Amino acid sequence: MSSTRLTEPLDTSRLRATRRQWVILVCIGLLITLVFAVNVFARSNTYVSSPERLVSALVRRVGQAPGWTVWGQGLEQPFPNRVLFRFLFVGFARTFNLNPFGIWLEFIVFNYVLSLAQAFLLYHYCTRALGTTRFAAALSVVLVHLSFTHVFAFEYPVYVIEDLLAYVFLLGGLIALSKRKPLWFQVCLVLGVLTRETLLILLFVYWLYSSDSLVRKAGAAVLGLAAFVAPRLLVGNMVYNPIEVSLAVNLQRPAEALIFVFAAFGVLWLVAPFAWREDGSLVGTPLDPLIAIWVVILILIASLVGGRLRETRLVFLAFPWIVVPSSAYLAAQWEGVKRAGALPAVLRLAVPVFVGSGLVLGVLALCSPLNRMIGSAPFLMRVYLLGLGALSIACLAWRWEARHHAYQRRIGSLGEER
Repeated sequence: MSSTRLTEPLDTSRLRATRRQWVILVCIGLLITLVFAVNVFARSNTYVSSPERLVSALVRRVGQAPGWTVWGQGLEQPFPNRVLFRFLFVGFARTFNLNPFGIWLEFIVFNYVLSLAQAFLLYHYCTRALGTTRFAAALSVVLVHLSFTHVFAFEYPVYVIEDLLAYVFLLGGLIALSKRKPLWFQVCLVLGVLTRETLLILLFVYWLYSSDSLVRKAGAAVLGLAAFVAPRLLVGNMVYNPIEVSLAVNLQRPAEALIFVFAAFGVLWLVAPFAWREDGSLVGTPLDPLIAIWVVILILIASLVGGRLRETRLVFLAFPWIVVPSSAYLAAQWEGVKRAGALPAVLRLAVPVFVGSGLVLGVLALCSPLNRMIGSAPFLMRVYLLGLGALSIACLAWRWEARHHAYQRRIGSLGEER
């Protein structure tokens, strides 16, 4: 008696989807590698890359001794209060000890790993927790890592230090909120606040979004505030005047502050309001449009009062509420344009407007007060800022043209009905 072996048919569509996802992730990894290569090899100054600057912000060598002090006595404010990044970085530096290349290479490698983690968590959050398409999720990751804050991460005036770790905990907290994991959310909240105090924004989102009991919300608030207060008590150095070092500087240079606030997200500042209004896919999530508006306002106020707006890394904390909705909206618009066969018409409008407005902005930057504000910036940064301006003008022109065509079609349909 012969026996036959039954085999299930191979699910080729699932294999293709898995292969496409791996291709997307590999391409994202290559993009991050390229961005870090630009940061390392094309930087124009040593404000951040000098060992002295990093040591003053992160760790302190005792004379010429190789030991590190972890708890931050004698460091520049407000860095002594941001304990976790310094602790992890010191552990990384001791473990891998990349000498003779020194602290700068250790800092780059450590942040490269954090950037990869941020990309993975963002992609996972979009596809698994929010249910966006892979295209929209990949677009979110690409837009984040091509942002001004990432492309010039180690260039003055951005110079990220503990910020990439803060972005990782921010995404971890949002994933925990979306998946109803209160314990993991509290872990991300405490670790995030120990990394950077502005991650108390997670607590605000939790109170707005979660349906947990008041007792549980109060418990999370106690944990978050304890993580905020504890380092300041342990370090014993509370002298820090944000009005003098932050608000006064921002108000003295309002035009410069506005330029760098715009640079944080560029054209997405214009796209996000349309996404909040027209795309309902994120309603009822931690990225709900109403929550997003309040979060963006709070982050801008915190950046104005407690930070420096030209250092876009603080404003960029709003990236989940601006980049993710904008990416979902742009992905839907892209599919609509392709289905309608209108891509050539869009390119015929957008490309000339982009090139023309870029030239106009370039001329204005050379012969106007703009030159005094961005003229001392590195060449690549100036080109990037002008490109953002030109892209924003092209986006406005395309949006106006789309609305005009929609209005004409509506008038035409009404005429036919009559």
